Amino acid sequence: FVKKESDDDQTEVPLTIDSLMFDPLGDEKIIASDASLSEEEKKENITRIFTRASSNGNLEKVSTMLETVRKYIDIDAQDEEGTTPLIYAACFGHESVAFTLLEAGAQVDAKDTNGWTPLIWAANNSRDAVVKLLLDHGADATAKTANRRTVFDFMTPDQNPKIAEIFNHNPQRDSWSSAGSIGRWSWYDPSDNKLVEQMAESEMKKRMLMESAYNLEVDMASLGLDELE
Repeated sequence: FVKKESDDDQTEVPLTIDSLMFDPLGDEKIIASDASLSEEEKKENITRIFTRASSNGNLEKVSTMLETVRKYIDIDAQDEEGTTPLIYAACFGHESVAFTLLEAGAQVDAKDTNGWTPLIWAANNSRDAVVKLLLDHGADATAKTANRRTVFDFMTPDQNPKIAEIFNHNPQRDSWSSAGSIGRWSWYDPSDNKLVEQMAESEMKKRMLMESAYNLEVDMASLGLDELE
């Protein structure tokens, strides 16, 4: 039950399944045509919907929005964690969505607040198809995180043989070798990189929590459920 105040009394309205079946972020077409909203408000709200669709791997929604409300979408928008739609897609292995975002102009080397790129997220989570996609679109394997790590610090050939093969057969391999990045695999010792592993685990847990929140079809706060009795 949810409290509902009227002019003369307070009543309790039962919370039914039907009352929960709506998108808390709204409909992008309605938002785009809402004369009461400023252009900036439209862009902010529609971009949030777009980010969630990218995170959920909803290719149909992402494609439709790019066709119908593209001017209101900031394709490289960052949330409070600095996460862009492409980072979400890469992190959760949504290859088709990632491809669509890249073709629409998303920055392949965008970084979150910790300096993690889509490539680092994809490699760290063993998304081999997405790793290849990002590299094919020019992702920089030597890009450094805030702690001066590259993607090669988060994996070994033994741990990720498929991804290691992708890196080894990429045309950029020679430049990575000259930069000393891929060469780290020869002396990588997991026991020496415990901090990196802990950071990866911590960050992934945060992303999974964020994914769960994005998947909720109801914004509990907007329903006043914090006032349940």
